[in-house]
Amino acid sequence: MGNFIFLPLWQIILLAIVGPAVLIIIVKKPNFFWPILISVLVATSGLMLKGYCLVEEYLVGCILVGVFLAISAGTVKLKKDTTFSLHKLIFYLMIIYVMAQSFRGMVIWQDWRIIRWVIYYAMLGLLLYVISKAELHVPNPKQISLIASIGGLIYLCAYFLYGLYYELKLGVDQRFVMQGVGWSGPAYALFPLAIILLSAVFLLKDDSGKRRWLGLITIGISVIVSFFYYARVGRFSIIIILIASLPILGFKKLAKVFICLLIIYPIFFYTNKYTIRSKQHFKEEIIYSVKDLEHVKFLWSVHSYDIDRNLQNKISFAAVNKNWNTLFFGYGIHSHHYVLVPYKKEFYAQYLPNEKVGDVVRTTAFAALLTDTGLVGIALLIMNFLLSAREVFLQLKSSDLKKYACFFLSIFLISFFWLFITNIQDIMLFYSLIMPSGLISQLSKQI
Repeated sequence: MGNFIFLPLWQIILLAIVGPAVLIIIVKKPNFFWPILISVLVATSGLMLKGYCLVEEYLVGCILVGVFLAISAGTVKLKKDTTFSLHKLIFYLMIIYVMAQSFRGMVIWQDWRIIRWVIYYAMLGLLLYVISKAELHVPNPKQISLIASIGGLIYLCAYFLYGLYYELKLGVDQRFVMQGVGWSGPAYALFPLAIILLSAVFLLKDDSGKRRWLGLITIGISVIVSFFYYARVGRFSIIIILIASLPILGFKKLAKVFICLLIIYPIFFYTNKYTIRSKQHFKEEIIYSVKDLEHVKFLWSVHSYDIDRNLQNKISFAAVNKNWNTLFFGYGIHSHHYVLVPYKKEFYAQYLPNEKVGDVVRTTAFAALLTDTGLVGIALLIMNFLLSAREVFLQLKSSDLKKYACFFLSIFLISFFWLFITNIQDIMLFYSLIMPSGLISQLSKQI
């Protein structure tokens, strides 16, 4: 109770009012399930409670409790027959596997806190069950785009104001002072861009002028936040997704988007003293931003700007290569924190001798997943990506396949690429993108 008392006011309101309110709304009005779920997944991924990203999990838990209460009350009916889906089978297998690995990690390390991961993965399994079996109204894809964009716009504006508040309060370059306390770091916090940008692009091709403006403003805010927080992965994602949207939007419409962004960028940075570079370095900042695209080299080259991230992959492979058991099944969830320590010391002594290595390793999602679950865990995740892409492409008409294939592939590739940037395993939005009838699949139905 003592820890609860010392939570910030907004977190107390969230826990004591918003969560129960969401639960009650779902019980009383089950048709709000999808709008609330999408809003929660998009707009809460980076929020933290006492340094842990639990807000999204807490609210999704409230949503699930509300749905099951509605089912028990007879307000929501269950479908009698559901068609077999290989994708559904593989997703459930992945959930069962990582839950088993969570129990394994809990036994090995005697750490009861790992129960969080058991609950987390169980919730993902229940979420798929509800989506598949419960007779819940699904908004049409255009409504989903609108909800995701509005939720994303609110989230990005709040994140920007959060950093700007500390800049104004504490001085220049203090926007990161509370990262990891009330809000996660930029690479983690900006993962929702994967679905926000997807939705914004669809709004840009909408017949409604208001929706087109909303899409443009959403992309503009995405650019501002990505630059404000030095988020290379954010800038990289925006550039790639916009280029991939050329066949969809057409050259003229996309050119207008870039012109608007080129106007937004200098106005923002020339009128705001709390920026990445001073006004005299505007040209250098543009060049620096373009060169960000070169940072993807860390995936294959140790001689790169992001050498630390490159080493994470090498360290994790060195750890699992110890024997066939660890290669295929890893060491159990949470094990990477401790198992990777000696390997990290060995590699850092060679490549980064001036860097200190602590007693706990915090690494990227790919390295953590490989160490904890082995090649089996990686294979199950990749299969879900491939089956999700297959589900999307099967929904496209043959005439639209060439037009949209590159765009959707960019969304899947960027979502997967994020695994090598930071540890996003506890972002439910990540799994909701690739689960059967997930968000990407739902949005593709509007084509």
